[in-house]
Amino acid sequence: MSDSVLIVGRGPSVRGFTDWDRYGDVLAVSSGAFAIPPDSRPPKHFVTMDYPKWFFAELHDREAAHAWQWDQHAPWPFWADERIIKHVPEERVNRGYYRAMPPEIWDVIPTEAQDAFRRELMDHMHQFSFQPGWGDFSNVRGWPMFMNRAPSYRDGPLGMKGEGEDGVIRNSWFMAVQIAARLGYRRMYFIGCDFLGDHYKHCRVRLAAWYDLARRSGLEWINVGAGSALAEHVPTIAADRIEAEVA
Repeated sequence: MSDSVLIVGRGPSVRGFTDWDRYGDVLAVSSGAFAIPPDSRPPKHFVTMDYPKWFFAELHDREAAHAWQWDQHAPWPFWADERIIKHVPEERVNRGYYRAMPPEIWDVIPTEAQDAFRRELMDHMHQFSFQPGWGDFSNVRGWPMFMNRAPSYRDGPLGMKGEGEDGVIRNSWFMAVQIAARLGYRRMYFIGCDFLGDHYKHCRVRLAAWYDLARRSGLEWINVGAGSALAEHVPTIAADRIEAEVA
């Protein structure tokens, strides 16, 4: 097994990236799975805190507000690929269930409008009807995780609270770096893990502390994504330099 892994997010720095086979194994973080063209080698690992439905919601709802909504590769059914090891919080390794429309809603819909309402409902299947769980798919591993526990790259449950920080972080990338270390990857390359925009501000303020802990744990982080917020804290080198180093 390689001790290096390429961790892939869906930030803008991944656009045009093609060297999927050069830097060890590939680990896709959440919608980063859609950054990998479906005709290339699939990622060995996939990590998310999200429910399965958010990855194929666009199959039913063209107005779904997801990061991968207009992605040309989305959705390819990575969730059904048994070659990909899917890592999720252990409480989400459950079988799916049906979420029914409350019957009292039908009581207030005029009879002449019910057919139109049913057609509209078909476009929102990710909110109603079958709600899949990760337990419905193959090759899934659940990890114990406590939101109020400090992170660890070594052993014990995963933690999502940074050292000296009051709050917790609900972002799959922070789960992924802990899992990658537990899987034996000591050198982690990052592409598309950019944390740009106001909605990632809470992530950016934690990057320095998490990287410092990674270094103290014997890990090496290398950012490949030009323009990524990781570059403020993590060594960043151009893709052609990485190519020379790993050749």
